[in-house]
Parts: sequence; C-alpha cells; structure tokens
Amino acid sequence: MRARARGLSAWESGSRSPGIVSIAYRGRVISGRVSPGREALEARWVRPEEIPWDDLAYETTRWALRDWLKARRDRSRKRVKRQRSNSP
Repeated sequence: MRARARGLSAWESGSRSPGIVSIAYRGRVISGRVSPGREALEARWVRPEEIPWDDLAYETTRWALRDWLKARRDRSRKRVKRQRSNSP
C-alpha cells in the first residue's frame, strides 16, 4: 500500500520505555491494499467503534488512536458549528 502523509504527531512511549519516542502519521491511501508486514499477524481497516482496544499490542498505539479520534470529533464539531453560524 502507498500512502501520503498529511500530518505528524509524536508521543513518548511511557514509563516502561523511557527515552523512546513513537511517531504516528495521519495520511491518505494513494494505491494498493492494506496487508500485514513481517511483524504483524493481521492488518485490516475497521470503523472507529470496531477498534479492538484490548488486542492492541502497544500503549502508544492506543494513545495515537485516542488522539486521532478526539481530533476527528473536534473537526466534526467545528464543521457543525460553522454550518449553524452560516444558516439564515
């Protein structure tokens, strides 16, 4: 799969691994299909309500996904507010 990065965020990995920084990108798929790499058993798209929180291997993955979901909700709220303010 090929993707184009559209934003960058970084998180420290937490108390268990001090000094390590995990980086997550927001992006758009350009071509190809999602498939697992050498270090993964499975890779698939899921809706936000289907995220398997208990099956995620890393705490930093949970942090990144929670931050993404919050930003997504915030953008949605801003759109609704903007639409309301533009109404006659």
